[in-house]
Amino acid sequence: MEQLINLLKEKTGIDDATAGKIANFIKEHAAELPAMLIGDSDNKDNPVEGLMDAAKGFLGNKD
Repeated sequence: MEQLINLLKEKTGIDDATAGKIANFIKEHAAELPAMLIGDSDNKDNPVEGLMDAAKGFLGNKD
C-alpha cells in the first residue's frame, strides 16, 4: 500500500493524506475497477480494452 501511495504522490504531486484516501478507495473497490475503467462492458469496440487488460494484470487476473 505504501508503494501505491508513494507512486500516487510522485506522479500527481498530491499530499500524503489525499494519496492515502485514493489508495484506500482503490483497495476497497479493486474488484469493481475493471468495470469502471471500461464503462459499458457490452461495447466490444471500446477503445479502452487495452487498459482493461492492463488493469486485470495489475489486479492479478490474467484471464
